[in-house]
Amino acid sequence: MGIFSENCPEFYITELACISDSVTIVPISADAQFLDSERVTRIIEATGLSSICVSSKTGGFLLDLKTNGKISSLKNIIVFDDTNE
Repeated sequence: MGIFSENCPEFYITELACISDSVTIVPISADAQFLDSERVTRIIEATGLSSICVSSKTGGFLLDLKTNGKISSLKNIIVFDDTNE
């Protein structure tokens, strides 16, 4: 399970849920200095992530990569918060 979000309560709740069910977590930093499409694509493809949790801040970025065909392994994008905010 990937987590691509800034620090927030949902990040830690997801992390604890994964740990309690022995699910491997792949955290991807959402800091602006690390928000590089090549870096994010490389991490997702190298780990074979099929599901990832995102915030509304990082969801659009990830959706652009998915619609442009750069991340083929990704099947599920779970958004933590309301995308209309």
